[in-house]
Amino acid sequence: MKQLSLLIALFVTVARLNASEIAITIAPRAEDQSQFKLGNVYKGRNKGGFYTPTMLRYYISGITLHLSNGTNVPFPDAYILVDIRDVQRFPIGNADVSAGIDSISFHIGVDQARNHLDPTTYPDWHPLALKNPSMHWGWAAGYRFVTYEGKAGTSAGAINATFQIHTLDDKLYTKCTVPLGGMVSSEIPLIGYYERLLNAIDISRGVINHGSDEEALVLMANMGQTRDASSAVYTASLPTSVDEEIKQDIAVPNPAQDLVTLPSHASRVMIYDVHGTLVQNTKLGATVNVVSVASIAQGTYLLVIEYDHGKPHVSYLSIVR
Repeated sequence: MKQLSLLIALFVTVARLNASEIAITIAPRAEDQSQFKLGNVYKGRNKGGFYTPTMLRYYISGITLHLSNGTNVPFPDAYILVDIRDVQRFPIGNADVSAGIDSISFHIGVDQARNHLDPTTYPDWHPLALKNPSMHWGWAAGYRFVTYEGKAGTSAGAINATFQIHTLDDKLYTKCTVPLGGMVSSEIPLIGYYERLLNAIDISRGVINHGSDEEALVLMANMGQTRDASSAVYTASLPTSVDEEIKQDIAVPNPAQDLVTLPSHASRVMIYDVHGTLVQNTKLGATVNVVSVASIAQGTYLLVIEYDHGKPHVSYLSIVR
C-alpha cells in the first residue's frame, strides 16, 4: 500500500513516452503537502498574520525545454493563464523529447512583444483575450501578470482585511527554471507551492498593491526563486527510484472513449485524476475485465491495476471524445 501511495503521489512525474503533445501540469501544493485551495486559512510564513486566498490567476509565457543533448525547444506561441480553480493541465505544443529533458524554463507574465497589443484581437478561448474578471490593465501597462486576492488578519479568527496584489509592468517579467533530471516524458510535472508567494510580505492588516514595486515586486521575486528548495514556489515531481517508474499501455484502447479492456487476471482497477483524487474504483471478476469510463471527463488519468498476487501495475489512460 505504501508503494501504491508513492506511485499515486508521483502521477504527474512520468507520462506516455514518445508522445508528440507536450503538456505542463501544475499541482497546487501547501507546505503540509495537502492541496492548496482557495477558501482555506493559511498562516504567513515569515511575516506573521493569517489569510484566506479567494483568487489566484497568473500568466506563463516564454516556455523552453532544455534537452539532455543540448538542444533547446522553445514554444514561442504558448501562453497559459493559470487559474487554480480550473484543471491544471496545459498543452503547449508538439516536440520530440526522447533525448530527455534536463530542465524547463518559463516566465511569469506576458512578454513585451505581446504585452501591449490589443486583447480584443484574440478569440475568446485564447489566454490573452479579454477575461472576466479582467486580466488586462490597459494599453500602457498591459496585462496583470499575477492577480492574487483574499482576506487577511492578525489571527485565524479575525480574517477580515482585504489583500490584493496585482503585478504588472514589463520589468516584472520573471524567469523561472526548474530541473527535470533528464526525464523522458510528454507531461511536465510541476508543483506550485503557493503558500510561498507571500514570503517576506506582511498582509496581516491587509494590503492593496496594483503595480510593480513593494509587495508586487517581492511576490514576483518569490515566484522566480527556484534555487532554494525550501522557498522555491516551483519544483518538479520526479520519481525517486526505478521501482516507481510508471509503466505503459496495459489498458486498451488508449486513448479510450467509453470502454477499457484490462488484463483478464486483474482484480481491481482504480482511476485517479491529476490531483491524485480517486475518481473510479471498480472490482473485477474472473470473467469481467471491461470497465466503463463513460462517466469520466476527458483528460489524462492514472490507472492503477491490482492483482491477487504481485505488485500493482500503473499506467496512464487518456480519455478523448
